[in-house]
Amino acid sequence: MFSNTTPPNPMFDEGIVVQVDSSTKNCKVKTLRGKRLDQVQWTESSGGSGRGGIRTCPQMGDRVVVMYGLGFPLIFGFLAKPQSTENSFPINIDTGQTLVDTGSYSAMSTLVKGDSNKPSDILNGDHIISSEGSAVLGLLRAGTAYIRSSPLCQIVLSKLDDVVKIVSRNFEHYTDVSSDIVKNLGGRIYRYVAYTNDFSKAKQEDYKYHLYYGDTALAEAVKTDYLVTPVPLPTANSVLFKEQVTVTGSEVMHRTVTDAGIEETYVTGAGGTSTVTVADSNVTIVRSNGATIVVDNAGIRHTYSGGEINMSSAGIESTFSGGVINMTSSGINITFGGHFVNVTSGGVAFG
Repeated sequence: MFSNTTPPNPMFDEGIVVQVDSSTKNCKVKTLRGKRLDQVQWTESSGGSGRGGIRTCPQMGDRVVVMYGLGFPLIFGFLAKPQSTENSFPINIDTGQTLVDTGSYSAMSTLVKGDSNKPSDILNGDHIISSEGSAVLGLLRAGTAYIRSSPLCQIVLSKLDDVVKIVSRNFEHYTDVSSDIVKNLGGRIYRYVAYTNDFSKAKQEDYKYHLYYGDTALAEAVKTDYLVTPVPLPTANSVLFKEQVTVTGSEVMHRTVTDAGIEETYVTGAGGTSTVTVADSNVTIVRSNGATIVVDNAGIRHTYSGGEINMSSAGIESTFSGGVINMTSSGINITFGGHFVNVTSGGVAFG
């Protein structure tokens, strides 16, 4: 075709695929000799009698070698299609760096390449499988295994430091005990991880232990079911992390951490609820029966049903039903039922 001095073999021909039927594995091919061939099968590198093997499917426009040696036309192999680099859409394995020119062994014009669509950064010894959608599966000569759907969706295994690198904008992992979802939902990002100890519940994604990260309000509302999102979406809050335990879908415990470092632990049950909040300014414990303990720089204040205890640098004061105990640096004062006891450095007074 390109001023080749070798005489052609009549058992072989070159053609272009003009139509593909993947269901019956047949092509229509137009050859350079003007033939239009129907029902042309193509060969595979291995397998074919069972599910095992390597299977490919040509595309319209592919340049093929047709063989007639079996008594019928058969696509024996594929050839790169010479074309201008301006009309090609090559992919890159990794860096996209074009290799240093090591010389030309082609009689074609420098504006035409034998395979303009190959990865521009392919090296001698690389084994690359790629698709029109820019998916790449590569075994690189230096010992790296590579699978990529896009620059932000790839797995790299390298013998350099024995590293495995996984890059994904979104991630899903389902097991018999857990689900793990990392999702960007319209610009709002979250991670949801959940576990259970019941296999039948796990198959239904009915989990007991939940972990929410990032946009925790969205994570708790959506969980794994991001294809059917609630409308309207919940408003984002300052909670970066939430740990939760549920029983039959109802929350019995949670622990949260905000972007300001405030931590809260909440537990509920038949005996009531308890909430512990740890912040930079104070630690607060609240019971549903009305008892509250606050610890801060001023001291400790404990409020309970029928009374209060206040401990500070000024002293200790306890107020309860019918009485007050006040202890300071100047003395002790007890008042109860209209009577009092004062203890000071000057003595003891009753009344």
